[in-house]
Amino acid sequence: MSAYRLDVPTLYALLEAERLERGLSWNRLAKSLGLTSTVFSRMSVGGAPDAHTLVTLLVWLGWAPEVALLVKRVES
Repeated sequence: MSAYRLDVPTLYALLEAERLERGLSWNRLAKSLGLTSTVFSRMSVGGAPDAHTLVTLLVWLGWAPEVALLVKRVES
């Protein structure tokens, strides 16, 4: 078992605060990030996002430039 766990409720609260500050709905945020709104529904009850979604959310929050070094932008 991993020694670390993602604090999903805290991450969700940070996303909620930033979303409200930017005046976005959960649906609009999801669409702008290429996600489905069910990601946020799951997180609201403690469900952790997958690794790629987590990176997307951290970059959107503007966290840790080091995270950006691990991200390869996917062209569609």
